Amino acid sequence: MALQKEILPVEVIPFDGDACHLFIKARAENRVVRLLLDTGASKTLLSEEFVKKTLAQHRRSRNMIPSTGLGSNQIESEWMVLSKLSFGKLVIRSFTCAVLNLQHVNDTYTGAGLRPIQGVLGSDLLLRYRAVLDYDKKVLVLKGA
Repeated sequence: MALQKEILPVEVIPFDGDACHLFIKARAENRVVRLLLDTGASKTLLSEEFVKKTLAQHRRSRNMIPSTGLGSNQIESEWMVLSKLSFGKLVIRSFTCAVLNLQHVNDTYTGAGLRPIQGVLGSDLLLRYRAVLDYDKKVLVLKGA
């Protein structure tokens, strides 16, 4: 039976005045990760530091095309295939994600007294799973693909 929908709690953190950042928890290869929910990110990614510390056995490949975003003009990226990426009961197998250095992002968060992130949930998965963000209930609804 296909997954109908998965409802995930969203952590809403005030940041820099009246703005806020949104975070969700997921599991990458059965390790809990804190992901920034970013509708402007084209690809879901994991931080290079997290991958080196916890997923070092995974093979990565370099991207010859520079990536842009996350406050930098150009970022050299790598790719890796996760055997399992989970959002609650929603399990995605053989998922290709980007691997980027997020040190500048985490430096900003820790400098503001926030916990670091291990990655970014991007629009690739948000679109694929027809995500709906309910700000009132502080939940992200993912619908089965």
